[in-house]
Amino acid sequence: MAKWSTFQILVIANVILFMFMLERMVSSRTIQPPTAGEPAVNSSFSTLIVYIIILIGVYLLFLFEAKKNRDIFLHKAWLKMPQVSFVIAIASTVLFLVMATIGPLFAWVEQFRFLLYLLGSVFLFMTYLFIFSLIHKSRFDEKRVEGAVHWSLIWTTVLFAGTFYLFPSL
Repeated sequence: MAKWSTFQILVIANVILFMFMLERMVSSRTIQPPTAGEPAVNSSFSTLIVYIIILIGVYLLFLFEAKKNRDIFLHKAWLKMPQVSFVIAIASTVLFLVMATIGPLFAWVEQFRFLLYLLGSVFLFMTYLFIFSLIHKSRFDEKRVEGAVHWSLIWTTVLFAGTFYLFPSL
């Protein structure tokens, strides 16, 4: 196994370990309702930090794949990837809304809480993939994949930080 593949496996293992530790920390904490006159404190900063940590894991997966001397990112399919990833994201959103409104999604999440982390990770991956595919398509002739990977992390982080700044109650 190549060095970069080993690093990818370690990144996946660390993200899973991070989510496991996060679940243990959240499940061991008791949440007390606010008393009269005190507002509930919901920190979107901690949620943003968790998102960024998972995004860094996705970024490292893409970076290590780009460092392998294979031509996976030079395939012509990447020219259609913005449209493909957008269609997959729309279909996933519709499926999520259907499962959440008339399906058993909430019952499944209550019973198997790791599904919440899995759905969030898939959402972050799809967002990163969409942004990466847009940047990579615009620079496809230059064949500098690593630069597109770096810029994708920056723009995805800016997108989520801006979202949490505009909607702090998320």
